[in-house]
Amino acid sequence: MEAAVWQHPAIASPSSVAATLDPDMTPGLRQGFAAESDAVQRSVLAILRQWRGKLSADVWFEEILSLSPDSRRHLPDIADLDAAAARFDGFSRRALAFNDPAARADAMMAVGRLLRRVPSSLHGDPRVGEAFERLKFLAHQDELDDGEALPLQSGGLDPRVIPARPGAARRRIDLRQRGDGIVADLPDPNKDSPGSLLVSVQTINGVMVVGEDDPVRPEEDRDAFWKTSIPPSWAEDWGLDDFGAWVTFRVKSVIQRMRWIPPGSFRMGSPEGEAERFEDEGPQHAVTLSRGFWLFDTACSQALWRVVMGKNSSRFQNDERCPAENVPWNDVQKFLKRINRLLPGLSLDLPTEAQWEYACRAGTAAPFSFGETITSDQVNYDGSRSYRDGPKGRFRQRTVPVGSLPPNPWGLHEMHGNVWEWCADGWRDYIGEAVTDPRGPETDDAGRVLRDGSWIGDARYVRAAIRLRSPPDGRLVGIGFRCVSSPASRDGGAEPAAPAWPRLAERRGAQGTAGAAVLKMESGGRCPLPMAPAVRIVTDQEEVRLERLTRPSWADAVGRDRFGLWADFAVPPLRGGDPVVQRLRWIAPGRFLMGSPEDEAERSNNEGPQHEVTLSRGFWLFDTACSQALWHAVMGENPSRFRDDGRCPVEQVNWTDVQGFLKRINRHLSGLSLELPTEAQWEYACRAGAVSPFSFGETVTPDQVNYDGNHPYRDGPRGRYRRRTAPVGSLPPNPWGLHEMHGNVWEWCAGGWRDYTIGAVIDPHEAEVAGAGCILRGGSWIDVARSVRAAVRSRYHSDGRSFDIGFRCASGSV
Repeated sequence: MEAAVWQHPAIASPSSVAATLDPDMTPGLRQGFAAESDAVQRSVLAILRQWRGKLSADVWFEEILSLSPDSRRHLPDIADLDAAAARFDGFSRRALAFNDPAARADAMMAVGRLLRRVPSSLHGDPRVGEAFERLKFLAHQDELDDGEALPLQSGGLDPRVIPARPGAARRRIDLRQRGDGIVADLPDPNKDSPGSLLVSVQTINGVMVVGEDDPVRPEEDRDAFWKTSIPPSWAEDWGLDDFGAWVTFRVKSVIQRMRWIPPGSFRMGSPEGEAERFEDEGPQHAVTLSRGFWLFDTACSQALWRVVMGKNSSRFQNDERCPAENVPWNDVQKFLKRINRLLPGLSLDLPTEAQWEYACRAGTAAPFSFGETITSDQVNYDGSRSYRDGPKGRFRQRTVPVGSLPPNPWGLHEMHGNVWEWCADGWRDYIGEAVTDPRGPETDDAGRVLRDGSWIGDARYVRAAIRLRSPPDGRLVGIGFRCVSSPASRDGGAEPAAPAWPRLAERRGAQGTAGAAVLKMESGGRCPLPMAPAVRIVTDQEEVRLERLTRPSWADAVGRDRFGLWADFAVPPLRGGDPVVQRLRWIAPGRFLMGSPEDEAERSNNEGPQHEVTLSRGFWLFDTACSQALWHAVMGENPSRFRDDGRCPVEQVNWTDVQGFLKRINRHLSGLSLELPTEAQWEYACRAGAVSPFSFGETVTPDQVNYDGNHPYRDGPRGRYRRRTAPVGSLPPNPWGLHEMHGNVWEWCAGGWRDYTIGAVIDPHEAEVAGAGCILRGGSWIDVARSVRAAVRSRYHSDGRSFDIGFRCASGSV
């Protein structure tokens, strides 16, 4: 019997003291043991406990923790489990604190061997899961030091238990969204960092845990998926998945799914350097789509065409899951008319060419949404004719069923190849200028646009930028279509209220990772962004919760750029003319030091003592001071002194005047709820993470800030004195995308004067006190450099007007 044991293939190291088992075979052995009778398990565990009593307790503790929950019930002394949990908890904490390199290396090797022996389920065990996550963190130090993220199974690792390097100080790390990941970046006002700023966090040990969090909902309400909380009559089912919001409708027995495509911006056409491009794909130009829309996640199937039209004119009719083809544009119009009669309110149409390419690219800029090239496993095309030097592949010589090939990052199938797809509009010659919601001519004789190739073409003809045109009565076996439905009303219509991933032409994707991951936040470190409605980020110093936002009802467009999330609204002037557009920036919650340190040159006493302020809620903020054009559009008059350019900030408005402006604009833009920022919000946004006197660094120049350049800060260079205001947005933004936070005009704040104290405060806001004066921040064009520092503060009576006083607005509405 003993000889059989030692020769068993599961024995990995035949030590007479502590033999070890093959890690690949132990799960099956433990499963077999758990299947034994209760009596057998109790007897074996009692014998093992007595035998292990002469060895290190760690051997027995490792063994019992590796048991299944059912087998643990049969332990001779259940208290052994608590002792084992305490032992591994203490060991994991001590091992992380090793400073001696040799001791640390030995511990990493020992932990690595341990993790290979124990079942992976221990990482999610409520007793010891966090301890084993710490040990995993220790074992993978080399990968973490190289900027790689480490997936967590329990999500329970507390960054505070990871010791910092000796002498490490608290620092700020910018977390930026780049593609489907979060990238850690050291703040540097002189560096143009790639990616879009999400939030700034503070840390000492540099360890961050990122994971999913539950969205805050007072109660589960399925209808709350819809912005109006009323589902449209045509919708059969709806929900969220890794790609975002979806909805289905039914015609008889056929169900069609649509994906929500939120508004955004992208580069339409192909760049001049793209291989095998055609001239009509350029010049590449910026396109903004101001409204979201629903889009079929596949081309229209033969099954859907048949139940609507009563016949099937396709060539490849052996499988109704294949796309309807051989259908001219004119016949598609008849299909749309019939299906819209069957499903009132659905209002299906063909997508515009711009909508089509925006959805096809799905936030990418490469020739294909899959990257620089494709394979026939991804796209149905003539695989014998590859793109550039890509691999050759299969030529199917026919269509494939819709939804049978991998989706693009927005959940849309066969946007490349299979069948060319009709667009609503006619041919538009590109001119290289930025456009919003472009449409080509739609006269009866206009050639209609076809996009993105078919099964019969080579790889060149299935790129995202490829375009053809055909007469509306053109009929080919390689031509089909997919449909779009756009909410008709400004207040939401059939628009989802569910998270819609509003990134600048760069949205949700299948590559996103659910669950949690740990990252060492050295510059360049990257981890996946969980595809969840809410994300929780925890460091050793603080915790931040991020929620994905839909386009607010008041916004005409939203997007992301390198500064973060933005939203635009438009106000039509009272006396007619073009609407005035104002952009707001989302300012994430965070913590900063308010006021100036005692050694800051040329400071005033009312700027101290410097103290820690936490802003617990994010807010929207005008990216510029309110312009004369916006004031005139809302109020119908312009009180400014420098009124020769409507782009300049409105000035000569007192605090009371601004309250009248806010009341009027909030009536026009329901849900926006504009107000003045608090003084803390203003300085937090002005600093944009900087701790220097200016968001630009230790000093400024008139090329950055509008002030009296004859009087520089400290030993800074002299420069231009403009002697008037400059147009808003004409000077460089701070790191959060906000223009003219220093100089140009003083800006009114909400609330009354607050005398600073040394203690930390959360969301400070002093009530206005009659006669106490209202707060002004930022300095102006008439001031010297010391008066445009981030910490400078002044006050003025609420009915005071001056040609160097203006304002910008904030909103806590999301």
